[in-house]
Amino acid sequence: QFSAHHDDVRRSTMHIVQYTLLLFISIICYHQTATGFQSNPIDSFFRAKFEKSRETKTNLFSSVHMFSLQCPPEEVGTFSKPVKDIWRWKDSILGDGRDFFVPKPKTLAALNRYLIDQSSSIRECTVLSNCARLEIFVWSNDATIESVVMMKESISRCLVEQVTSYRRKPFPILRDQLSRFDSAMLIDGNITLDREDDITVQEISSHFNCTSGVENICRHLCTVAAGMATRPNRRERHAPFRPFSSRDAHILLQLKRTREVSLGSHVQMIFDAALSAGKNARNVGKVSQLKALQQYGSGNNKYSIDPPVELTKAAADGARKLAIEPAVRDCVESFTARSRSDMIVTLRSSVEDLAETPKEKKWLKEELHKPTLEIRQGKEVDVTSIREMLQNQLVQKRHTKSANVKR
Repeated sequence: QFSAHHDDVRRSTMHIVQYTLLLFISIICYHQTATGFQSNPIDSFFRAKFEKSRETKTNLFSSVHMFSLQCPPEEVGTFSKPVKDIWRWKDSILGDGRDFFVPKPKTLAALNRYLIDQSSSIRECTVLSNCARLEIFVWSNDATIESVVMMKESISRCLVEQVTSYRRKPFPILRDQLSRFDSAMLIDGNITLDREDDITVQEISSHFNCTSGVENICRHLCTVAAGMATRPNRRERHAPFRPFSSRDAHILLQLKRTREVSLGSHVQMIFDAALSAGKNARNVGKVSQLKALQQYGSGNNKYSIDPPVELTKAAADGARKLAIEPAVRDCVESFTARSRSDMIVTLRSSVEDLAETPKEKKWLKEELHKPTLEIRQGKEVDVTSIREMLQNQLVQKRHTKSANVKR
């Protein structure tokens, strides 16, 4: 018996040693594949932000976009295999977002940085990942249709790169176990695709839905935060409004963690509005129609009773009117103020180099007073035309001054 017990202990010890070695080797492999991106991620991020901050700003409202990847339906059927692969990678690396979901802020932050670094148009980025959604919110320096198409393709390529890198990792069992941790090393910034992968990128891009504009995107995210948005994989099913359900309120934690690692103040403004709308939509003090639903329970357990449809509809309408729409309106107003402030800064900085003397600086300041007031009033101002006009006037003033000196 002692001999048999000794053999069991020896085999157990050998197994532990083997798994320890495999774990060590796997960690080294992950580190080597991520070295190209993770060697100095902070410097890489701020270098990209500095370079892009020097570019000319465009219309703030039309420069906000949301790219939402279509979700495979629950029923087994024909659907794009590359899209399914993206969703499997998302569930493994970013988390599936289901009950007792533990967010992965470091992994999300690394993915946000990676998407920004890989695109010349994306200046701000936030990835929302949960059980039903994979949505990328971006603020771009270009609002043209061509730029939107390029951003969609760039995002698709980045996701295909991450799926390819995940598949190439050695030791699948340990790879799957390590993917449970939250680490920036899970995002590989040193991966190259083969030529045949371009077809996969195009297919992924065709399954992305794009929404543009601050108001549309903010209203969508506020509806998600309030728990009233239709799930992408259950579009035919109506999403019941359950304001007292702790399970449905879990989306607020996901949005809060996503907002904490978002890169860019413009995208953060939209998430702030969504969090405000989600809280107010469940607040009886804000939405009085919710009082009628309190007696029916939270809807989380078997003791809860489904409330009448008319009461649920009245509560949902009240939440939209008193929680969602005010949040959307405040967000649009904040973007308006931000847009005007940025345009004034752009206008003033565009003419700084024109003045050669303090007297010319004073004259330029006086001439900019009128267009500055027009911007604050919400009027359209052509910065390039104003610069050219002031430059021509300065040239004439200098010619006139030199001619008077000669006389």
